[in-house]
Amino acid sequence: MKRHGTAPVSWRDGIHLTGTSIWCDAKRSRDICFVSAASAVPHAKHGQLIASAETLSLLERPGEEAASQLAVPYGQPFTLGTQRIELFASGHAYGSASILVHAGDTKIVYAGAIRPHEPILGRALDYRSSDVLVVNAPYGQAHFAFEDAGAIAKKLVLRCNEICAEAGVAVLLVDGIGKALDVAQLLGESALPIFAHRRLQETTAALHKKSPELPAPKRWNAKGSGGRVLLWPLSLCSKLDASVLPASSRVLLVSGRAIEADSVAAAGADEGFAWSNQADHEQLLDYIRGSGARQIFLTHSVDRGADLAAKLSGRSVEAIGPPQQLSLFQTL
Repeated sequence: MKRHGTAPVSWRDGIHLTGTSIWCDAKRSRDICFVSAASAVPHAKHGQLIASAETLSLLERPGEEAASQLAVPYGQPFTLGTQRIELFASGHAYGSASILVHAGDTKIVYAGAIRPHEPILGRALDYRSSDVLVVNAPYGQAHFAFEDAGAIAKKLVLRCNEICAEAGVAVLLVDGIGKALDVAQLLGESALPIFAHRRLQETTAALHKKSPELPAPKRWNAKGSGGRVLLWPLSLCSKLDASVLPASSRVLLVSGRAIEADSVAAAGADEGFAWSNQADHEQLLDYIRGSGARQIFLTHSVDRGADLAAKLSGRSVEAIGPPQQLSLFQTL
């Protein structure tokens, strides 16, 4: 289905809602930027950030001057200029949110990353009807069908216990602070000793001071013994020195991409656990259909939305964003 007139959204290092001053998950400095999740934006210095209070806490950097911030409670509409706006839970990670913007007579939802499972930390996925929907679709291809996250997590805990019982280190490759928090929460409940790379440990420690109920892994020290679990950023997998680990250690990729054997190998992992904090193919279809939107824009779509579009007849479906195929490290 072809669209006529001006597109309601556009891409330029982030999503711009046409006719408004609002950008979503922008990679470059913008006057006003909605942030759907802490891992969705780099350290660009925006004029004003709009996000949940939890996400804003995760974005804080010691010693850096904070941008103007608007912490918005879930489900409480407000106005920004002439636009009526509401944030609601996306289910993706701790603090994550989607945004509904009334642009004239058009309702636009920028969903960001969504997850329909029962959340480990954070709030369960919420819904709003819309005319235009923008949603992350890294797992939009038909071969992505995830097992229940709780079931995968139990398998991961069991495997970590096995590795630790053999005096090895279970190295878990995770991407994004939201995934790290979820994994640390579940493993902590199993009484496993959890450590983290400095980058993850500093963020979780600062957050734990404000919210003591959240997990706080210890700082990793390679000179320590085995029998531990180590959370390691996937983006730094090439920096992992396996030679300092006990011989019985194993590197585990914890990602939706772990469904693909090639992705496990590309990450340098020994094993993979297909635990994602984003929706798979069928879950995306259900979410899109439930939104009522007739214009769908897919971000982070590896196949440019072909598999989803084939099952969404009667709707305009368009991939938006960088034309190149995304790497493993961007689609966790």
